[in-house]
Amino acid sequence: MIGNDIVNLTLARKQSNWQRKGWLEKVFTNDEISYIQNSLVPEHSVWMLWSQKEAAYKAHQRLTRCKSWYQPKKIICSLTNEVVTIDNYTFFTTTDIHPEYIYSQAYLKNKISYSQICPGAQGEVRQLLLKYLSKTNFLQIQHLKIVKDSLGIPYIHYHQQQYPQSFSITHHGNYAAFNM
Repeated sequence: MIGNDIVNLTLARKQSNWQRKGWLEKVFTNDEISYIQNSLVPEHSVWMLWSQKEAAYKAHQRLTRCKSWYQPKKIICSLTNEVVTIDNYTFFTTTDIHPEYIYSQAYLKNKISYSQICPGAQGEVRQLLLKYLSKTNFLQIQHLKIVKDSLGIPYIHYHQQQYPQSFSITHHGNYAAFNM
């Protein structure tokens, strides 16, 4: 199971005031807050931990097929080894900090085999994912489609049948990405 999340830093600065009183306490554990406050670039630490939690949450939801329940304080980031714990599950994460975005990926066991970041909207990244899958697996692109189930979890369908490829899509502002 895999997940990903991207944060457009420019848009995050406009949309979120993470420095307002009580915001950190709603999202992060005491250890995570201490880490943020003692880091060289607190803004990067906030969005790094946020994106790790989001990526792990997506992987967890796909794994457990649970209803949406996002409670970020119950998603615990290890501050030494990029591991995120939800319930009894441990997800490994990688995070890229770029001047314009922060991108995290989470996986349960198998590392991500492919990931692509692109400027643009969610629809564009969906098309890139389908083109990549078509090319690498010799599938006819016109028969590939992304379909969400009743829980909102997206799956790939090929000839109207679910295709056994795990993936995750994320977008925020001017950036989008997929991994599989």
